Amino acid sequence: VPLHAYLGACSVTDVVAPPGIRVPLEGAIQLTLMNPSALPFRIFRVAYDLTAMPKGTKTFIRQVVTDDEDAGEREWAVQLHFVSPSSGRVYVYGTVRMMFHHRIPCGKASSSESKAGDA
Repeated sequence: VPLHAYLGACSVTDVVAPPGIRVPLEGAIQLTLMNPSALPFRIFRVAYDLTAMPKGTKTFIRQVVTDDEDAGEREWAVQLHFVSPSSGRVYVYGTVRMMFHHRIPCGKASSSESKAGDA
C-alpha cells in the first residue's frame, strides 16, 4: 500500500499582524493537526532554544519524525520560521508548514517531541 503525504501550510501573518507571534526565547511550541470533525490526529511538540539568536536575524527549525510502520517508514514533518527584529524578542513568522499522512493505523497515534536549537 503506497503511503501518500500531504503538505499543510498556515500563514502566521494571516492570523496576526507582522512581525508574527511573539514567543519566549526558549520553550516549546505545540501544533495540533485536526481532521474535518475537529478531532486531533497528530500533535507536534517542537522544543527550541533561541537565547543566542542575534538581533536582526532569521532562522528556522525543521522537525522530522519517522514512523517505522513495518518498514514502510512514514515521515511527519513541521517547519517553523523565527525572526529576532530586536534584542530579547523572538517571533514565529511567515508560513508554518507540516507534512502529514491522511490516517494513522489504530494504536499508533502518539505525540512527537524533539529538541532543536538554531537551525
